[in-house]
Amino acid sequence: MTLHHALRSITWTTSLALLLASAGLTGQQPAALPLDTLPDSPQVFTTGGRSYRVVPMKGLSRPFALAFLPNGDILITERGGKLRIVRNGVLDPREITGMPAVLHRQMKGLQDIALHPRFAENRLIYFTYSKPRDEKVAAATLARARFDGGSALADVRDLLVSDAWTDQPQASRMVFGPDGKVYMSIGVPIPTTVPGTVSPRSAQDPSTLAGKILRVNDDGTAPPDNPFVGRQGYRPEIFALGIRNALGLIVHPTTGEIWESENGPLGGDEVNIIRAGKNYGWPIISYGRSYTGDRTEGTGPSLADPSAPGLEQPELFWSPVGAAGRWTEAAHPGSPSGARRFALPADR
Repeated sequence: MTLHHALRSITWTTSLALLLASAGLTGQQPAALPLDTLPDSPQVFTTGGRSYRVVPMKGLSRPFALAFLPNGDILITERGGKLRIVRNGVLDPREITGMPAVLHRQMKGLQDIALHPRFAENRLIYFTYSKPRDEKVAAATLARARFDGGSALADVRDLLVSDAWTDQPQASRMVFGPDGKVYMSIGVPIPTTVPGTVSPRSAQDPSTLAGKILRVNDDGTAPPDNPFVGRQGYRPEIFALGIRNALGLIVHPTTGEIWESENGPLGGDEVNIIRAGKNYGWPIISYGRSYTGDRTEGTGPSLADPSAPGLEQPELFWSPVGAAGRWTEAAHPGSPSGARRFALPADR
């Protein structure tokens, strides 16, 4: 599949709503609404020869990720630390209890969520969150819990607490690959002066997990076939390095490759295909620039040239930024034919 056709297979939405795509729907583009207002009833949008029925889901605060349960219910993370559930199409007003404490600050908080591939057997859910060190500093953490469909989690435990302590923004996405392993991103976009924290340069440091894509077993340990296992000075969990701040990870439905959407600095948002042992360049190269407008240094890359030997080029980039967020590919019971693609953007 070419990049052009692969990108066309991904459905995007820019409203905080659940997007249900169906080729059989018809309708006209609804009248424009105020930017801060969601309608009370489903809306039908038509674009590119296809129609989409958008069902507004009100009552959420900074929703960041979702996971479909086998019965069609939906688990949704709120970045402030709450886990919510939609049952039979209706948002339960009660949160699911049992979540650990999170630091909700500067894009840190409760982040991604996924079901174990054998969820029907083991009832395990996995999530990433910002584990607090104090009121400003936290580190990306992978955790799991057992969920029986009720109103509380059980057997909640951290599987991997990273060493990527930061007081700056840090996204952490995760997805189960076709191999059953957990792929997890840890961002490191902004310099800091706080002692004992990571910086963008850490993305090129193989002794830390900051600025990396990890590949771990479902118990959080490093698989023996990871690309850097046994190499001196390298953390064995590392699958790829040079990552700024991934806002989305997805398994391509045809190729099985891991696709990543990456938040650039001022410009330079990217789509990358993550491959074992590769270096994606941050903070050495980028198609973006410093937030001051300077081409290099500060919050930008160290080189003015957006390419360098040994560093991967993005499959696609935006300048100005596109701020591509979470991608979710799912099919749930009761979906009409063709209703497979869902998107929930990161609420920054």
